[in-house]
Amino acid sequence: MIDLPAKPKLPAPSGSDAAPEEVGYGKPPIHSRFKPGQSGNPSGRPKGAKNKKPKDRFEEPLDQILLDEAYRDMLIQDGNGQRKMPAIQAVVRTVFHKALKGDHRSQRLMLEHTSRVEGRKRALAEAHVEAMMDYKLYWENELDRRQKRGITGPAPYPHPDDIILDFATGDVRIEGPLDKNEEEYVDLVVIKNQAETFLEAAQAQAKEKPECEVIQERVGILSEKKQRIEAALVDHPGGGRFR
Repeated sequence: MIDLPAKPKLPAPSGSDAAPEEVGYGKPPIHSRFKPGQSGNPSGRPKGAKNKKPKDRFEEPLDQILLDEAYRDMLIQDGNGQRKMPAIQAVVRTVFHKALKGDHRSQRLMLEHTSRVEGRKRALAEAHVEAMMDYKLYWENELDRRQKRGITGPAPYPHPDDIILDFATGDVRIEGPLDKNEEEYVDLVVIKNQAETFLEAAQAQAKEKPECEVIQERVGILSEKKQRIEAALVDHPGGGRFR
Protein backbone atom coordinates (compact mmCIF):
# COMPACT_ATOMS: atom_id res chain seq x y z
CA MET A 1 0.00 0.00 0.00
CA ILE A 2 1.32 3.45 -0.91
CA ASP A 3 1.05 6.13 1.78
CA LEU A 4 -0.29 9.37 0.34
CA PRO A 5 1.44 12.54 1.53
CA ALA A 6 -0.46 14.66 4.06
CA LYS A 7 -2.46 17.58 2.65
CA PRO A 8 -0.29 20.69 3.10
CA LYS A 9 -1.72 23.55 5.18
CA LEU A 10 -2.11 26.96 3.61
CA PRO A 11 0.48 29.40 4.93
CA ALA A 12 -0.68 32.19 7.18
CA PRO A 13 -0.93 35.65 5.59
CA SER A 14 2.36 37.50 5.55
CA GLY A 15 2.96 39.71 8.50
CA SER A 16 0.58 37.72 10.71
CA ASP A 17 0.96 34.83 13.10
CA ALA A 18 -2.78 33.94 12.82
CA ALA A 19 -3.76 30.35 12.04
CA PRO A 20 -4.95 29.62 8.50
CA GLU A 21 -8.69 30.22 7.94
CA GLU A 22 -10.75 27.01 7.77
CA VAL A 23 -13.59 27.17 5.24
CA GLY A 24 -16.10 24.37 4.64
CA TYR A 25 -19.46 22.91 5.72
CA GLY A 26 -20.75 24.94 8.65
CA LYS A 27 -17.73 27.28 8.44
CA PRO A 28 -18.44 30.12 6.00
CA PRO A 29 -15.74 32.70 5.28
CA ILE A 30 -15.25 35.15 8.13
CA HIS A 31 -16.22 38.19 6.05
CA SER A 32 -19.69 36.71 5.30
CA ARG A 33 -20.58 35.56 8.83
CA PHE A 34 -23.19 37.35 10.99
CA LYS A 35 -21.61 39.62 13.53
CA PRO A 36 -22.52 39.11 17.21
CA GLY A 37 -25.53 41.26 18.19
CA GLN A 38 -26.52 41.98 14.58
CA SER A 39 -29.82 40.67 13.14
CA GLY A 40 -29.77 38.58 10.00
CA ASN A 41 -32.85 40.50 8.80
CA PRO A 42 -32.33 44.13 9.84
CA SER A 43 -35.41 45.30 7.88
CA GLY A 44 -37.70 43.02 9.93
CA ARG A 45 -40.85 41.20 8.86
CA PRO A 46 -43.03 43.14 6.38
CA LYS A 47 -46.13 44.71 7.92
CA GLY A 48 -49.16 42.39 7.77
CA ALA A 49 -47.13 39.34 6.69
CA LYS A 50 -48.28 37.36 9.72
CA ASN A 51 -51.95 37.68 8.78
CA LYS A 52 -51.60 36.86 5.09
CA LYS A 53 -53.05 33.55 3.93
CA PRO A 54 -50.40 31.19 2.51
CA LYS A 55 -50.67 30.97 -1.25
CA ASP A 56 -52.16 27.73 -2.50
CA ARG A 57 -50.75 26.83 -5.91
CA PHE A 58 -53.95 24.87 -6.71
CA GLU A 59 -56.32 27.72 -5.85
CA GLU A 60 -57.65 30.17 -8.38
CA PRO A 61 -58.07 33.42 -6.37
CA LEU A 62 -60.81 34.85 -8.59
CA ASP A 63 -62.85 31.63 -8.38
CA GLN A 64 -62.75 31.73 -4.60
CA ILE A 65 -63.69 35.41 -4.53
CA LEU A 66 -66.69 34.73 -6.79
CA LEU A 67 -67.88 31.84 -4.62
CA ASP A 68 -67.43 33.84 -1.42
CA GLU A 69 -69.52 36.67 -2.82
CA ALA A 70 -72.12 34.35 -4.38
CA TYR A 71 -72.87 32.67 -1.05
CA ARG A 72 -72.49 35.72 1.17
CA ASP A 73 -75.68 36.30 3.16
CA MET A 74 -77.69 39.41 2.34
CA LEU A 75 -80.81 41.01 3.78
CA ILE A 76 -83.55 41.10 1.13
CA GLN A 77 -86.87 42.91 1.40
CA ASP A 78 -89.88 40.87 0.32
CA GLY A 79 -93.61 40.78 1.03
CA ASN A 80 -93.04 39.36 4.51
CA GLY A 81 -90.35 41.85 5.51
CA GLN A 82 -86.60 41.34 5.55
CA ARG A 83 -85.10 37.91 5.22
CA LYS A 84 -81.57 36.60 4.91
CA MET A 85 -80.44 34.65 1.85
CA PRO A 86 -77.26 34.02 -0.18
CA ALA A 87 -76.51 36.66 -2.81
CA ILE A 88 -76.79 34.11 -5.63
CA GLN A 89 -80.31 33.19 -4.48
CA ALA A 90 -81.27 36.87 -4.51
CA VAL A 91 -79.96 37.17 -8.08
CA VAL A 92 -81.94 34.11 -9.22
CA ARG A 93 -85.06 35.46 -7.55
CA THR A 94 -84.61 38.80 -9.33
CA VAL A 95 -84.27 37.10 -12.72
CA PHE A 96 -87.38 35.00 -12.00
CA HIS A 97 -89.37 38.12 -11.16
CA LYS A 98 -88.26 39.76 -14.41
CA ALA A 99 -89.25 36.60 -16.31
CA LEU A 100 -92.70 36.64 -14.71
CA LYS A 101 -93.13 40.24 -15.82
CA GLY A 102 -92.54 39.25 -19.44
CA ASP A 103 -88.82 39.85 -19.95
CA HIS A 104 -88.01 37.40 -22.79
CA ARG A 105 -84.28 37.22 -22.07
CA SER A 106 -84.92 36.33 -18.42
CA GLN A 107 -87.54 33.78 -19.44
CA ARG A 108 -85.16 32.05 -21.84
CA LEU A 109 -82.34 32.12 -19.29
CA MET A 110 -84.42 30.53 -16.53
CA LEU A 111 -85.92 27.90 -18.83
CA GLU A 112 -82.48 26.86 -20.09
CA HIS A 113 -80.96 26.67 -16.61
CA THR A 114 -83.96 24.86 -15.11
CA SER A 115 -83.93 22.30 -17.92
CA ARG A 116 -80.17 21.76 -17.50
CA VAL A 117 -80.46 21.27 -13.72
CA GLU A 118 -83.36 18.84 -14.08
CA GLY A 119 -81.48 16.89 -16.74
CA ARG A 120 -78.39 16.63 -14.54
CA LYS A 121 -80.44 15.45 -11.55
CA ARG A 122 -82.25 12.90 -13.70
CA ALA A 123 -78.96 11.53 -15.07
CA LEU A 124 -77.53 11.20 -11.55
CA ALA A 125 -80.67 9.42 -10.34
CA GLU A 126 -80.60 6.99 -13.27
CA ALA A 127 -76.91 6.27 -12.70
CA HIS A 128 -77.60 5.64 -9.00
CA VAL A 129 -80.43 3.21 -9.75
CA GLU A 130 -78.29 1.37 -12.29
CA ALA A 131 -75.37 1.08 -9.87
CA MET A 132 -77.58 -0.24 -7.06
CA MET A 133 -79.25 -2.70 -9.46
CA ASP A 134 -75.82 -4.04 -10.52
CA TYR A 135 -74.79 -4.31 -6.85
CA LYS A 136 -77.99 -6.12 -5.89
CA LEU A 137 -77.70 -8.59 -8.78
CA TYR A 138 -74.02 -9.29 -8.08
CA TRP A 139 -74.54 -10.06 -4.40
CA GLU A 140 -77.66 -12.16 -5.01
CA ASN A 141 -75.61 -14.35 -7.36
CA GLU A 142 -72.63 -14.42 -4.97
CA LEU A 143 -74.71 -15.41 -1.93
CA ASP A 144 -76.49 -18.07 -4.00
CA ARG A 145 -73.10 -19.44 -5.10
CA ARG A 146 -71.88 -19.59 -1.49
CA GLN A 147 -75.03 -21.40 -0.38
CA LYS A 148 -74.77 -24.02 -3.14
CA ARG A 149 -71.10 -24.70 -2.38
CA GLY A 150 -71.50 -24.58 1.37
CA ILE A 151 -68.94 -21.83 1.83
CA THR A 152 -68.97 -18.61 3.81
CA GLY A 153 -67.49 -15.17 3.28
CA PRO A 154 -67.70 -11.55 4.37
CA ALA A 155 -71.25 -10.28 4.69
CA PRO A 156 -72.25 -7.58 2.18
CA TYR A 157 -73.36 -4.20 3.47
CA PRO A 158 -76.02 -3.39 2.52
CA HIS A 159 -77.54 -6.83 2.04
CA PRO A 160 -79.15 -7.20 -1.41
CA ASP A 161 -82.50 -8.06 0.21
CA ASP A 162 -82.44 -4.67 1.98
CA ILE A 163 -82.20 -2.73 -1.30
CA ILE A 164 -85.63 -1.69 -2.55
CA LEU A 165 -85.75 -0.39 -6.14
CA ASP A 166 -88.83 1.54 -7.26
CA PHE A 167 -88.63 1.66 -11.05
CA ALA A 168 -91.81 3.73 -11.30
CA THR A 169 -90.37 6.65 -9.34
CA GLY A 170 -86.65 5.94 -9.70
CA ASP A 171 -86.24 5.84 -5.93
CA VAL A 172 -83.79 3.58 -4.10
CA ARG A 173 -84.36 2.69 -0.44
CA ILE A 174 -82.04 0.78 1.84
CA GLU A 175 -83.99 -0.78 4.69
CA GLY A 176 -81.11 -2.43 6.49
CA PRO A 177 -77.66 -1.81 7.99
CA LEU A 178 -74.86 -0.25 5.96
CA ASP A 179 -72.01 -1.61 8.08
CA LYS A 180 -71.21 -3.87 11.04
CA ASN A 181 -71.98 -1.20 13.64
CA GLU A 182 -75.42 -0.60 12.18
CA GLU A 183 -76.07 -4.34 12.07
CA GLU A 184 -75.22 -4.61 15.79
CA TYR A 185 -77.52 -1.67 16.52
CA VAL A 186 -80.42 -3.24 14.59
CA ASP A 187 -79.87 -6.56 16.38
CA LEU A 188 -79.99 -4.75 19.73
CA VAL A 189 -83.25 -3.05 18.76
CA VAL A 190 -84.77 -6.44 17.88
CA ILE A 191 -83.65 -7.90 21.22
CA LYS A 192 -85.05 -4.85 23.05
CA ASN A 193 -88.41 -5.25 21.35
CA GLN A 194 -88.48 -8.93 22.28
CA ALA A 195 -87.58 -8.10 25.88
CA GLU A 196 -90.41 -5.54 26.02
CA THR A 197 -92.89 -8.11 24.70
CA PHE A 198 -91.78 -10.72 27.25
CA LEU A 199 -91.79 -8.10 30.02
CA GLU A 200 -95.36 -7.03 29.27
CA ALA A 201 -96.49 -10.67 29.35
CA ALA A 202 -94.67 -11.28 32.64
CA GLN A 203 -96.14 -8.14 34.21
CA ALA A 204 -99.63 -9.28 33.18
CA GLN A 205 -98.98 -12.65 34.84
CA ALA A 206 -97.60 -10.91 37.95
CA LYS A 207 -100.88 -9.00 38.33
CA GLU A 208 -102.86 -12.21 38.13
CA LYS A 209 -100.54 -14.07 40.53
CA PRO A 210 -98.86 -11.47 42.77
CA GLU A 211 -97.91 -14.18 45.26
CA CYS A 212 -95.84 -16.10 42.69
CA GLU A 213 -92.17 -15.34 43.41
CA VAL A 214 -90.96 -16.98 40.17
CA ILE A 215 -93.04 -14.59 38.07
CA GLN A 216 -91.94 -11.58 40.13
CA GLU A 217 -88.31 -12.62 39.72
CA ARG A 218 -88.84 -12.97 35.95
CA VAL A 219 -90.28 -9.43 35.80
CA GLY A 220 -87.18 -8.11 37.57
CA ILE A 221 -84.79 -9.93 35.23
CA LEU A 222 -86.58 -8.74 32.10
CA SER A 223 -86.78 -5.16 33.39
CA GLU A 224 -83.04 -5.12 34.09
CA LYS A 225 -82.28 -6.61 30.65
CA LYS A 226 -84.42 -3.97 28.94
CA GLN A 227 -82.64 -1.16 30.81
CA ARG A 228 -79.20 -2.53 29.88
CA ILE A 229 -80.13 -2.70 26.19
CA GLU A 230 -81.59 0.82 26.23
CA ALA A 231 -78.39 2.15 27.82
CA ALA A 232 -76.28 0.39 25.16
CA LEU A 233 -78.41 1.90 22.38
CA VAL A 234 -78.00 5.50 23.58
CA ASP A 235 -74.39 6.01 22.45
CA HIS A 236 -74.04 3.10 20.07
CA PRO A 237 -71.94 4.12 17.00
CA GLY A 238 -74.33 2.38 14.62
CA GLY A 239 -77.47 4.23 15.67
CA GLY A 240 -77.01 7.55 13.91
CA ARG A 241 -79.17 6.72 10.88
CA PHE A 242 -81.94 5.10 12.96
CA ARG A 243 -82.39 7.65 15.74
